[in-house]
Amino acid sequence: MSGRANNFLAILLSCGIATIASARELATATVVRAAVPLEQRFEGVLEAVNRATVSAQTSGRVVEVLFDVDDYVERGAVLLKFDAAEQNARHRQAQAALEEAEARLREARSERARIAGVYAKRLVAKAAMDKADAELSAAQARQESAAARVAETSEQLEHTVVRAPYSGIVVERHIEVG
Repeated sequence: MSGRANNFLAILLSCGIATIASARELATATVVRAAVPLEQRFEGVLEAVNRATVSAQTSGRVVEVLFDVDDYVERGAVLLKFDAAEQNARHRQAQAALEEAEARLREARSERARIAGVYAKRLVAKAAMDKADAELSAAQARQESAAARVAETSEQLEHTVVRAPYSGIVVERHIEVG
């Protein structure tokens, strides 16, 4: 063997002897087989991190309550429903008004394009062109207003369904059907 291999072997042997020597100095313990319970009982109190009183943002008659006290609910689950007949009627009226406003807007655009063509040939007065521009602007404003009303009534209709803000257990119920 070479000198380098001998040195390496000497280092390994000295490390092994040191490990064996330190192992002899360690305390020993006897392992005993014993039965242990699979479950343990502890007494304690749990407190909810979140607690909320859920309320409706609309008025009406409650037609359905889907959960009761001590029921577990998932986040977003429907807790109760209100009669939505009035909100549905308002929403349908708003949708009809939007359709009418969109039809008036198409008519105003068409009229403005026709007047613009005639005005370009200098066959109508500037006042007719100004009137067509004003009618188009008014029709656009009515259409935007009707679209906003549809969004508002849609939101009111959504409020007839009350959903759980987060998952948890129903601890109290302050409402009944009717």
